[in-house]
Amino acid sequence: MALIQCLLEAKYMENAATTQYTAPAGSSRVVIDNLSLTNTSGGSVVVSANLVASGGAAAGSNKVLQDTTISPGSRLEFLLQGQYLNGGDFLSTIADTASAIVMRLNGRVIP
Repeated sequence: MALIQCLLEAKYMENAATTQYTAPAGSSRVVIDNLSLTNTSGGSVVVSANLVASGGAAAGSNKVLQDTTISPGSRLEFLLQGQYLNGGDFLSTIADTASAIVMRLNGRVIP
């Protein structure tokens, strides 16, 4: 059984759709446990996230967070239990304000 680990160290989200994490090729599956988002700015920030199949693009059909507003100084933990990425699949995120949301991703790589 794989242990929960940090898949993406804390970093600021960008204000353009950005691939944040790609499941390693050769892994049978990456199970996502949670996505932590902290608003370090003085204003509300709107964020979205997509789990995208390898070779695909972020779109409404693969959105797991849609236009979620995070208040100033707030931290939200999104439990994405049951969500997974196969090898080459990826997490894409966007915020309406750059360098305002610190994100971190935790999960398990299943060999």
